[in-house]
Amino acid sequence: MIRTSYLNKLLSLGLVLLIWGLGYFGGWWDFIVSPKNITDQPQSSAKPRMMIHKNTISGWDNHQKAWQIKAENIWQVADGSIIYFETISEGVIFSVAGERLHFTAGWVRWEKPHGRLYFGDGLTVSLRDGTLKTPEAILDYRNQIIRSEKKIQFCGAELSLSAQKMQADINKEELVLEGDVELEQQGDRIQAQGLFYDLKEKRYELQNPKEMTIHL
Repeated sequence: MIRTSYLNKLLSLGLVLLIWGLGYFGGWWDFIVSPKNITDQPQSSAKPRMMIHKNTISGWDNHQKAWQIKAENIWQVADGSIIYFETISEGVIFSVAGERLHFTAGWVRWEKPHGRLYFGDGLTVSLRDGTLKTPEAILDYRNQIIRSEKKIQFCGAELSLSAQKMQADINKEELVLEGDVELEQQGDRIQAQGLFYDLKEKRYELQNPKEMTIHL
């Protein structure tokens, strides 16, 4: 069957690195502006009004580099409440433990009024044990939730995983995968409608299992 020790290791690493990402991406923009009465906007709206003529921007936390984004274009709207990064060629999140989370994306948008970071047009995240891909993702900094409403795929040397939706609750340390969940490891395969993973308890539950292929 699918080996729980390896799955625990993979999901634990991914959540820990994403926790670092939430903290670092949220904090650095705090000094820019404190806008008032900003309404919610769809992902494609809000026209850029000010171009930032530098293709690499870094964030710092107590004199330590926390993250860095290299993009083809970087701009902000007139009141500074929304920052756009277009065509991300290199994104890095640094942790105090020395870990690095590398990613690329078509675009990234930081919305300070709502505390949300949007990734779009293809997000690829490089983890120690493989690569995670999804067309779009949202990091809700205030509520400490990461979610993707589009198909996600993880491909590693020993384990592959795919699902139609993903949500990670950082505060509760829980991960939920929904829709055509499939895990494959060394020829063993499990298919289910959903998967719930509890990082604290190091356990996971399959929801509505569909098919199992086990090599003894």
